Amino acid sequence: MKKKIKVIVLVVCLFCALIPTPVSAGEGVDYSRITSGTNYKTILQLGNLQFQGTLTRGIGLSQKEQDIIIAKVMNEQKITSGMLINAENILKEAENNGFNLKDAESAVLKLTGADTLVDLYKLLIGTGGGDEVQNVLTNSGLKATELMAKDISTNYTLVAKGGKLALKGATKIAYRLLFLLPDLVEVGLDVLTKYENIKETLALSLEKKGMLDTFYAECNKRIAEAAGDDGEWMIRFDNVKARYSFSMWGIPNLLSEWKLTGELVRQVTGAGENYGGTYQGLLMLEIDGIEMDARFDKQFKDREIFFNGGGAYRQGEKVLWANQGITISTVKDDFKTTTLKRTVSGELTVYVLEGSGEITPTVLGSLASASDDTVFSFEHNINGTGIVFAPGAQVNMVGSIKYISNEIQFYTYSGTKTANGYELVDDQVSGMIQTNLGTVWRPLNNEPKLTIYAK
Repeated sequence: MKKKIKVIVLVVCLFCALIPTPVSAGEGVDYSRITSGTNYKTILQLGNLQFQGTLTRGIGLSQKEQDIIIAKVMNEQKITSGMLINAENILKEAENNGFNLKDAESAVLKLTGADTLVDLYKLLIGTGGGDEVQNVLTNSGLKATELMAKDISTNYTLVAKGGKLALKGATKIAYRLLFLLPDLVEVGLDVLTKYENIKETLALSLEKKGMLDTFYAECNKRIAEAAGDDGEWMIRFDNVKARYSFSMWGIPNLLSEWKLTGELVRQVTGAGENYGGTYQGLLMLEIDGIEMDARFDKQFKDREIFFNGGGAYRQGEKVLWANQGITISTVKDDFKTTTLKRTVSGELTVYVLEGSGEITPTVLGSLASASDDTVFSFEHNINGTGIVFAPGAQVNMVGSIKYISNEIQFYTYSGTKTANGYELVDDQVSGMIQTNLGTVWRPLNNEPKLTIYAK
């Protein structure tokens, strides 16, 4: 029976593997050619911390929102990730072999009267192109019925005139572009005549370039429409995260995550394309200590630090284990994971002078000027046993001390010690110890700086 079940599971898995999955954005997409609307990279800096945002017109789009649009265009144009990767490889190979695709593209556009390769590509696949381009093609002796023929066999004679057939894997578009390429001498490509199939290679390369240009043009068009590029300029930070290594209470190499959110909107509305002006808005910064149990709590309970180290930890230990000659044998720490959170917000005013390259606007205000809230909880119960050797006697000692705090600046302690099972009343202790904050909030001590990377 078990054998049959295994066979059934295997068959089901193989069947599922054969089911085609929907195209999704990601692999093969050159995101350097994708824009989330009109935007420029922006960096806000607090000390060594950097948060990347955008100077954008309209609402802008997140990566997830862009991917949804990209995947939809891929499905509509019947483009797969493999096709994108293959097209890029063909273009790189052509360029590495010395083919001048720019000159070939310019020559074809001049012949047809098309403004862009995208216009020509759409015409050749029958989805547009315009009357002007079609008239040029017709006047050039290329009949539209032949150029657009679905059955490439009807064009075989014309293909043969183009030279040796070497367009393996090419689509009908490459064949159609083959007929549009003028003589190589006219294009200035005669130096490449050593390649037997130069026109075929150029045609295939132009086809792939046309496919990529058309794909990215449509993606960016839809992204711009969704982003609302006719809106107002703003500097936007959408849950941008940065990590910071700090020390606290004498313990080094602790980690916190800082998350910046908010928008600074240009105050002069309806000023057109230019982004220069005064920007104002509220930014919120959420700070969260991460891995506190594995880092802070672990080191706090460490015997080496707690009993033999210095700093705040030893102060409570000294009070409880004040007797000289005591030898600690066991230590146990029951603790609740320390929580360290802080949320601040502040109004900023930024004066942006329009330019190009790296722009450093004047920034006024503080990220902690509007609100400041800290949540901190800390609790450790440390139990230890030890032995005191006195002349002719051995005293077994048991001690416990509890550390607790909801204020990051200090902690309180209370504890007791027993000897041979009897509570030592005189050794009951309690007190408050001021802590060393270290560098935990240091980035907030710096004035915010802004850099805009304008094109």
